[in-house]
Amino acid sequence: IGNNFLNTSNSLVSLELPNLLKVGNNFLGDGDNLKYLIVPKLRSIGDYFLYQNSTIESLELPSLDLSLVSGAYFLRDAGRLKYLFLPDQDENLLKNFFNRNPKIQKAYLNAKTLEHNPLIENNEKEPASSHSL
Repeated sequence: IGNNFLNTSNSLVSLELPNLLKVGNNFLGDGDNLKYLIVPKLRSIGDYFLYQNSTIESLELPSLDLSLVSGAYFLRDAGRLKYLFLPDQDENLLKNFFNRNPKIQKAYLNAKTLEHNPLIENNEKEPASSHSL
């Protein structure tokens, strides 16, 4: 998907794009009602990805490569983010990412806790799974 896709969408609450691999700049950049986004194959994002979204609560990016994330505005205003699934990342990349985005580190740690807790059922690990478009 190229630049400015759904850039000003304010009516989406949930979005699942199971085959999406790459997005350009301003993907969902100014939308402010989206709570759940599932993009299991997304590897690369442009600048301003979810830039001014303050309502996102759950974000699963299992295939995202943080080394391909260039923009400092990635999830900049995600103050309500509770669950951020970013597995298999280089520790130095994660450290740099959280230094730029300290508000979302807790969401990542919540996801890590759920991921490694065998007592939690699968449907609780993936709260956004039931939400799709």
